[in-house]
Parts: sequence; C-alpha cells; structure tokens
Amino acid sequence: MIIFFFHRYNDLDHIAPLVYKMAQNNSNQTAEILSAVMEQSVLEINKTIREITNSNLTPEEKLKDALNNHLGYLTEYIDSVTIFLREFRYLPPKNKEIYIKGRKLYESLFEKIVCELQEKGHFRGLNTKIVTFGILGMCNWLIVWHKDSGPGHLGPRQIADIFYRLLMTG
Repeated sequence: MIIFFFHRYNDLDHIAPLVYKMAQNNSNQTAEILSAVMEQSVLEINKTIREITNSNLTPEEKLKDALNNHLGYLTEYIDSVTIFLREFRYLPPKNKEIYIKGRKLYESLFEKIVCELQEKGHFRGLNTKIVTFGILGMCNWLIVWHKDSGPGHLGPRQIADIFYRLLMTG
C-alpha cells in the first residue's frame, strides 16, 4: 500500500514535504514508509545485479546490463528512490543497518564487474572502489536532472548507452 502510493504519485514536490512533515509529527510512520521502500528496493536491485555479475557475459556486456538495470530502476521508481536516497537517515537503526548491508552488497557486486573490466585493461591504474563509486554516483545523480518527457528526453537505455560509451571510450 505504501509502495503503491509512492509509485502512483508522480509529483515529488508534493511527496517530499509530506515526508518531512511526517518526520516532524510521527517518526514511526515516516520510518515505516521509508523501511518499506528500502526493503523492496534493496531486494529487487540486488537480485538483478547478482544475476548480471554471475552471468557468462563479457565484462563489457555486464557493465552495459548493470547500467541499463540501474538506470531503468531509477527512472521507473524515481520518486520512491529519490525520497529514499535523500531521507534514509530517518530509518530506525535496525532498518538503516539493513539498508547499509544491502547497499554494500550492491556496491561489491558492481565492483566485481569493475574488477573484471580492469583485468581486461579498462580503468588501468585506477582504484577499483573509487571507479565503482564514480559510476554509481554518475547514475544516481539522474534523480536530480532526469525528466520523463519533453524536448530532448532520453530514456534509461539511451542514457545507459551514453554512460557506457563515456566510460569505455572516453
């Protein structure tokens, strides 16, 4: 029910103040909403990145799939993800710990792809963890600037392709 609310409600300008107001008036309700969003997000995105990482694809194909998956997820659930990325600090300690574990698992699986790429000569001499954070940060920043429609609108696959080419060919 809570997740449904966030996925159907496409106006972040109205959602964010609601969450802030709830945080001031009833931290349990806010934590419940954020926990529900977090649990769904962590499970879903980690499942897919694990499948990509464990596949027989080349490292380049894995990176392309991982970018498509990450950006697809961000654009499909942009309101929920935006609120969660900005407001996870309101989670109760137990839920925050689950989030951090899930985030670290995701990062480590993404980092495996970066390691495989480094073994093939990409990102030569660069710190693997920093490259991973750079890629994820580039992707996550989409929540700030991406619009669903309008002149020059690009979908997640188009953006993933641009990011992939930027990373692989400069």
